[in-house]
Amino acid sequence: MKEFKGTQGEWDYDINANNRFDIYLKNSIKSIAIVKYGKVSYSPNKKESEANAKLIAAAPDLLHSLQNILKSHKKGVEILESKGVLSTDKYIIESEAAIEKALK
Repeated sequence: MKEFKGTQGEWDYDINANNRFDIYLKNSIKSIAIVKYGKVSYSPNKKESEANAKLIAAAPDLLHSLQNILKSHKKGVEILESKGVLSTDKYIIESEAAIEKALK
C-alpha cells in the first residue's frame, strides 16, 4: 500500500486574525495550509471555512484509519475466499479509489 508523503505528525488548525484558518503541525509553527473566508474570489463564510479547516486537519488521521480498516477487511475477504465464499465488495473498491486519489 502507498505511503502518505505529506507532512508527518498530528495536524491541527487555529483561527487567524486575517479572515483565515491556519492548518499547522501540532506542537510546531509549521504551516501546512490556509483556509480563507470573506474577501476572496469564492467567499465561504466563517462557519464553512472552519468546517473545511477541521476536515483538512483531520485528513492524515482519516487516511491512516481508512488504510487500516481496508487492510483488516481485505484479510477477512481473503479468509472467506480461501473457504470457497466468493466476495466482491464495492466498499473495498471505493476505499482503494479514495486512497489512490489522496496519494497520487
